[in-house]
Amino acid sequence: MATPPWIVETREAADREHLRRMVAEGPGEGRAFLPRGSGGCLGRGLPPRDPVVALDLTALNRVLEHARDDLTVTVEAGIELRALAAMLRERGQWFPPALASRPGATLGGLIAADRRGLLTASFGSVRDYLLAVVTLDGDGKPVRAGARVVKSVAGYDFMKLHTGALGQLGPIVEATLRLRALGGTWASVRTGAPPNLRLLVEGPRRWFPAGLFRWRGNGSSETRVVFQGNPERVKAQVRRARAFWGESSEVVGADPTLAWIADRAARLEDPDRERVWGGALPADLVRLGDTLWPPGEVVADLLRGHFWFSPEETASIDALARTLAQAGGHLNRDAPRGAPPGLDAWGWVPGNEAVRWRRIKEALDPKGVWVAGRWPGGV
Repeated sequence: MATPPWIVETREAADREHLRRMVAEGPGEGRAFLPRGSGGCLGRGLPPRDPVVALDLTALNRVLEHARDDLTVTVEAGIELRALAAMLRERGQWFPPALASRPGATLGGLIAADRRGLLTASFGSVRDYLLAVVTLDGDGKPVRAGARVVKSVAGYDFMKLHTGALGQLGPIVEATLRLRALGGTWASVRTGAPPNLRLLVEGPRRWFPAGLFRWRGNGSSETRVVFQGNPERVKAQVRRARAFWGESSEVVGADPTLAWIADRAARLEDPDRERVWGGALPADLVRLGDTLWPPGEVVADLLRGHFWFSPEETASIDALARTLAQAGGHLNRDAPRGAPPGLDAWGWVPGNEAVRWRRIKEALDPKGVWVAGRWPGGV
């Protein structure tokens, strides 16, 4: 996997004390530090303003406390999401944002990039499960925000500033997460390319599914409605979907349904491919159907207006952005990790917003220790 050209050096933190000492010593030579995990989200946002020294935090991967009765877990941010999900599953619990994560993806990267997955619209993003974080300031001192218990979070929600900050406010070294009890089942109903997409969507709007996805790629396409919850309720929802869509539709069990979601997430988050994601799909999406999307692979949640798209040609992203903007939609884009600077991931940003973000950056990173320039407007 390619390393971005703006990373001039990578230093690996053996543990939290080692990380603290490295930060206290500084990056040197007028550089700034960029915290990173596996590197899968380095293409998110704008390239840094100047070359950076990467701090590899993947060795910080311990489970510090699992309060099973309180449905919370405290872990170091370098833990792999798939390892966290496996551990929780053995103990009868789960962390929904980790369900459809690519191999190697870490919790710190999920928080720093505020990554949204296929099931975010139904189960929430990492922001909805974050109870507390520990970060480091520019002197290497720990800064704590939030609390490890669900009902003790009060005052200004400082930890939300780190959600989606792309490392510009320092590294996330520890996080406490809200969990869910593992229960219920999964199932889906799929059908091939329909002659009338509008008719296909009318039924699911009354069924409250976990998602209604339109997928196109590799020369084929399908529409799939996904259900999760009480087994009897899921069975009833599947029967309604099958009756509404007809005998040509196919019922898919729990494991293949989850495998389909995970596979789409991994393919559409490949850090070596350019891709876009976003929301607010135009109201006439159903009428436009597959004609909205240029050649490439796409998954769109037809009920909630979220989408993920990996194009065959970069130029087609600009055309898609214009189409969506004309209809009131929007997109954000990720560059491949080895891409040169110059890609505008965010597009136009209101001037007052850029001023506000710049003030936050200056207040929380007065010494300029942490990477800069990745936020909208080049802040």
